[in-house]
Amino acid sequence: MTRWPTRFVTPATLLLAAGCLGTIGDNDADIEDGGSSGPNGLGAKGAAIEPLHRLNRLEYDNTVRDLLGVTITPAGDFPPDGTSGGFDNIAAALSLSPSQMDLYHTAARNLAAAALQDAPRFTHRIEPVVDAPNNGMAGNAFGWGWSLSRQGSKAIDLTPFAVPDDETVTLSILAGGDQVGVNPDTGVPVPVPVMQLFVDGDFATPVQTWTVTAKPTAPAVHTVQFTLPAGTHSLRVHFQNGYDQPAANVFNSLVVGSIDVVSDVQVTPPGRAMVYVCDPATAADAEDCYRDIVTGFTERAWRRPLDADEQQRVFDLWKELRVTEGDDAAVSLVVRSALLSSHFLYRAALPAATPGGDFSGPVGGAEGWCPSTTSRSPRGSRTSSGAACPTTSSSRPRAPAHCATRGSCVPRCSACSATTRRPRCARASPRSG
Repeated sequence: MTRWPTRFVTPATLLLAAGCLGTIGDNDADIEDGGSSGPNGLGAKGAAIEPLHRLNRLEYDNTVRDLLGVTITPAGDFPPDGTSGGFDNIAAALSLSPSQMDLYHTAARNLAAAALQDAPRFTHRIEPVVDAPNNGMAGNAFGWGWSLSRQGSKAIDLTPFAVPDDETVTLSILAGGDQVGVNPDTGVPVPVPVMQLFVDGDFATPVQTWTVTAKPTAPAVHTVQFTLPAGTHSLRVHFQNGYDQPAANVFNSLVVGSIDVVSDVQVTPPGRAMVYVCDPATAADAEDCYRDIVTGFTERAWRRPLDADEQQRVFDLWKELRVTEGDDAAVSLVVRSALLSSHFLYRAALPAATPGGDFSGPVGGAEGWCPSTTSRSPRGSRTSSGAACPTTSSSRPRAPAHCATRGSCVPRCSACSATTRRPRCARASPRSG
């Protein structure tokens, strides 16, 4: 059994990044000092503060789908996102609790498995405790399953399901039974429950018959293998020898739990090709290939290039894990680690870096930005690219900051000086006229 080193994936070890915020001012001192926070979430000079933005549930599911090619939607298990003004994508309202961090941990494990591990081509699960009452079947709920009626039809018909391709499947039924007392007429003990499985309406010939010796308090899995052609299929579970004499308190019982229909054909999920950008088995240098795999995935997960130090730390993590877990299991753990990082869970609007190292201009290739629409942005103001700025207060933009080093916040501005020790805005905002 694979051992997962908790020191790399336990939520308590995740250090969430702390951002620093700058303001747009008229002089270098305001920018050099990082500015100060004013009332109503604005900087000292009126620029809107840009907090880190946690991915909300919809963003999380969409991101992991595009990142790993999975169809599962783990965010359905997350608590509802906080809202502000009726919107659920406002950064200030998207908090993170320890319990949600635990759910991220579970989601990362499930996502890595769904994307990287071979899986059956077809699976289908039936819960009789849900299906039986929905289909009007006799019996009653019994904790983990459905207790079949001992009289009448003594059977439950389950909701039909479709199989896309011809399959050889293994069907597994969780079941337990019991028998109480002795037949008062014959003196013979009540019979051990017998369970039969019928497929597609052929009630003359059961696919399999089991004697259920496991107790309802400790049920066991009963399996059978058979073929299913492509199409829609139905199942019936029958309590073949149900017995009941209420007056004498003599009876037997059969409780049926989860039923799994699983194809014997294993397929590689599409997410594996998205993560494994090369094949270590055929690469000239397998270790270099694994380096490309783990650093390439981390770059995509974090939505930005890694610097040299980050690349080395990611690769060193994989090398340390491979010693005890193996090469491919180590890749899965690095994937989980990347999905638990604040670089994945949060997104920040940062200014673009110029070749000279300055930070100026728009984020993500946008066509410029407009200063806060107050008296500092009169009608006719334009962005650094020449686009007209809105003049209504409802269009107020945000002015995110980039931190070159701890405590040195550099706001986005129309022009920055490349001659100073760190980027400084030569002019805080474009003026009209």
